[in-house]
Amino acid sequence: MSNVPAPTLDDLQGDWKIVSVGQDGGKAPFFLPWLFKAKLRVEGDRYIKFMGENIVEKGRLRIQPGPEFSIMDEFIETGDDSGQQHLGIVRWVGKKLEHLQAKIGDERPPGFPYGKDSPVGYAMMKRA
Repeated sequence: MSNVPAPTLDDLQGDWKIVSVGQDGGKAPFFLPWLFKAKLRVEGDRYIKFMGENIVEKGRLRIQPGPEFSIMDEFIETGDDSGQQHLGIVRWVGKKLEHLQAKIGDERPPGFPYGKDSPVGYAMMKRA
C-alpha cells in the first residue's frame, strides 16, 4: 500500500497533457500523444477532452478517493459516446497521473498495474 494520497477532484483541476496511451495491454508509439496533442481539461466536476484545438468529448466527472487509487468515472455528455459512461481508476506516479479506463459497457478496472493482459484503455498524463 502506498503512502501517497489518492488523487482528489481538487488535484485534477486544470489542463493535463497526455504523454502515453495504450489499449488492451499494448502501448501506442511514444510520438502519437505528441502528434495528436491529446489533452484533458478539468474545471470543477466538468471535463473536456481535446485533440489539438478540437473538442472531442465533454462531460461530468465523479472522483472517489480510495486507499491506493481513486475511482474516476466520466459521464459523457457530448461526442460520439454521448449518454454513455467510462468507468476508470487513477493514481499518482510521481507528479504524473496514471489512468485506466474500461471500454463502454465493461466493468471498472480492478486495479493497477497496466500490463499485457489488461483489457482496458491506458493514459499517462502530466500537467500541461
